[in-house]
Amino acid sequence: MNPEILHIIIITGETILLALIFQLVFRLRRALGLGLVYAVLTMMGYIQIFLSSSVYHEVLPGIIVSPGSIVMFNGMMYAVLMFYIREDAAETRKLIYAMFVANLLMSLLLLIFDWHLNNYEFINPAIDSANFIRNGGWVMLVDTFGLLVDVFLIIVIYEKVAKWIKPLFWRIYLAMGLMQIVNSIMFMGLSFWSSSIVMEQIYSAIIGKFYTGIFFTASVYIYLKYVEPDVYTISDLPYKGVFHSLSYRQKYEMMLEEKQAVQRQASKALELNELRYQTLIRMSPVGIFLTDSTGYTIYVNPRWCEITGLTVDQALGNGWVDAVVPEDREWLMSGWDKATADTSSSTVEYRFLRPDGSVTWVLGQAIPEVDSEGNVVGYVGTITDITLLKKFETELRKAKNKAEEGERLKTMFLQNISHEIRTPLNAICGSANLLNDNYFSAKQKESLLSIIQSSSNQLLAIVTDILTLASLETNQEKCSIRKTAVNVVLAEIEEKFRQVAEQKGLEFIVLPGLSYDDSSIQTDRSKLTRILANLVANALKFTREGQIRVGYVVKDNYLEFYVKDTGIGIEPALHEHIFDSFRQADTRIQYEFGGTGLGLSIAKGFAELLDGSIRVESEPGKGSAFYVLIPYRI
Repeated sequence: MNPEILHIIIITGETILLALIFQLVFRLRRALGLGLVYAVLTMMGYIQIFLSSSVYHEVLPGIIVSPGSIVMFNGMMYAVLMFYIREDAAETRKLIYAMFVANLLMSLLLLIFDWHLNNYEFINPAIDSANFIRNGGWVMLVDTFGLLVDVFLIIVIYEKVAKWIKPLFWRIYLAMGLMQIVNSIMFMGLSFWSSSIVMEQIYSAIIGKFYTGIFFTASVYIYLKYVEPDVYTISDLPYKGVFHSLSYRQKYEMMLEEKQAVQRQASKALELNELRYQTLIRMSPVGIFLTDSTGYTIYVNPRWCEITGLTVDQALGNGWVDAVVPEDREWLMSGWDKATADTSSSTVEYRFLRPDGSVTWVLGQAIPEVDSEGNVVGYVGTITDITLLKKFETELRKAKNKAEEGERLKTMFLQNISHEIRTPLNAICGSANLLNDNYFSAKQKESLLSIIQSSSNQLLAIVTDILTLASLETNQEKCSIRKTAVNVVLAEIEEKFRQVAEQKGLEFIVLPGLSYDDSSIQTDRSKLTRILANLVANALKFTREGQIRVGYVVKDNYLEFYVKDTGIGIEPALHEHIFDSFRQADTRIQYEFGGTGLGLSIAKGFAELLDGSIRVESEPGKGSAFYVLIPYRI
């Protein structure tokens, strides 16, 4: 490799390594104290003097430099400047004095060793080291005073430059460059003033220091910008404090400026905290409001407006009250007035009526905000949208009530069914016992057998209804779809119930809606028959006079069957419940008319299995009309 390039690479590596070492040492001052910084800079001063007085390289033709000058000395100056920028003037003065005293002591030791070497014989194969001790004392003594001048010079130049140049990198690089020019002229001029290469040494030193200065400046810039960033203010007072003891007025001015700097930092911290506070309020998932000490609203956040549907202007003052549901308004304001009067916290659930007409449930919470003396200056509160929670609570309450109602109905059903089963069983058992009595004639026994048969049919119907309902509730009931003549079904219904109707003095009317040829559809005949039979049986049960009409009409793609009576009728509020299992329109009906309350529930279940529906139209005292809609499939 070209020796010149190798020299440049080595010098560059030394520069970067030294910059990293000092960054590490400077960073460790927090944990180990400033003593480590003092020690490292003093050591660097000794090495710098040793190299500057003994080692030079011609890195390029005509460019002769010493690592001690362009690397070690330059590094020391950058280190002092970074120390000054990051610490205060008092600490910088301590550092300078420490370096000065340490170098004086080192100079004294070297001079003593030199005197020892000059006055006593010695054996030392390291002649170069001995020569350094002989010359190094005076060199270090002179350089110590030069170092003192240099550090003061760099601080003064930096402060002056900083007033005109704001970018930190160029501020540092230009200040160091000016100091390096002055130092190179003074040091090299004095060292080589009688030599023919004095100018060559001066511009070599300037070029070398400017080159390594690029890396040192970058190092200081990166450290101050990213490792320990801070606000740096420019003032004449700090660097004056480095040079001499301050007057009382200067001390007062420094204290005042430091206090003002602290206040500025505190103010910026408060501004930052306020900004964060406002951001948190804006981004909060709950609505937030602030009031004065009387409870008068002075602020709401965006989420509060989203929940209520109000604008900020509409919410301020007591404007928000107008959006509260009227039923909640009076007690809510009464409670809020009491809380503000007692300066107590409050937690309450209430409703807002949004502009679109929807209702929003909220959980409102507020606590007093007190000053340092304990006086209430306002209230801080939140509202949380609990509409969904309230909906779940309502559904849960309905489900609970429905379950309880179901249990109650089942209990009533069991009581009722036990009565309904016991009645035909008693008739069967009683008639059977009487048949064993020889005192009854053949005609009387025939009557008893008729009672047994009728009661058996009644009991069988009850058992069949129970089994059918169980099958429907467990989704085990199946349909058997086949071609069915609905006019024939109506005829069977008429045949089954006409005699019963006539016995009660009722007119029984059957009205088919189609001719026999057109009345065939695809459906489950047994289920259709069961539906109509249950409806007609109910009509007969609850009708004392008048008529019962059974028929159907065509409605689009459906047949609508109807069973109309002139019976007792049903309250409109009970229309949606009469199709529930075990339910009758009125519990008094059971005692007056009997029955299990399963007929309509089974009719509804069968209608839905046939892809149809069932409904009722009725008023008390005006009779009832039940309509069953099933598909008209040919």
